[in-house]
Amino acid sequence: MGRLDDKVAIITGGGTGIGWAIAEAFAAEDAKLVIACRRREVGEKAVGELSGRGSEAIFVQTDISIPDQGRSLVQRTLEHFGALDILVNNAGVSTDFVSFLELTEDQFDLVVGTNLRGTFFLSQAAAREMAKRGGGNIVHLTTNITEVAQAGTAHYVSSKGGLRSLTRNMALELAPHNIRVNAVAPGEIFVEAARDFFEDPANQERFAAVPAGRIGKAEEVAGAVVYLASSESSYQTGTTIFIDGGQMVS
Repeated sequence: MGRLDDKVAIITGGGTGIGWAIAEAFAAEDAKLVIACRRREVGEKAVGELSGRGSEAIFVQTDISIPDQGRSLVQRTLEHFGALDILVNNAGVSTDFVSFLELTEDQFDLVVGTNLRGTFFLSQAAAREMAKRGGGNIVHLTTNITEVAQAGTAHYVSSKGGLRSLTRNMALELAPHNIRVNAVAPGEIFVEAARDFFEDPANQERFAAVPAGRIGKAEEVAGAVVYLASSESSYQTGTTIFIDGGQMVS
């Protein structure tokens, strides 16, 4: 029996990168999974792999920046599994680095509209159902650059900083409904989609400055999410765990 045995969990952006690592970790802990992402081929491949390992999993094509699709995701989950215990808000977007003075409205709206607005309304839909059923667990994925400034990311850090504040507010308001809300804030975590960024010689000095002396792994982020989603963290709500190799203290 796993730490998430028979728990029904939605993982947004669960087909690639950190989201996929979370999905694999949840599957290993015997959760029932709903993989939500925009690209059908990615989601179906992820569910195929999970099912092939004996996990119960479905794919629901979802663009969280469209609130109606987020609400539909929650309803599809309930229709298929009859429950919703955990929501992991991993899906997000960014753009290339762009200076504050050059940032456009379209770039700002894309990032904030997905990472903050989309996550807000999906969380609201999920929490309403969790409250009806006596409780639940929500985990947001933020970033350590809400605390460690990084040039060229004003729109991204605005969205994730808002999400970190939302974590605390949701935790306060939802505690009477037995819903816990926490966040995980990764630092420099390698994902295949960003290989060029991590292998760029121009960035090596920055990575070398991480106190742990290396770039993190997606599996290390997933471990923190499993902990927050499990009963091991039953007295923990409104907190953010930083998985950043010590960047917060350097």
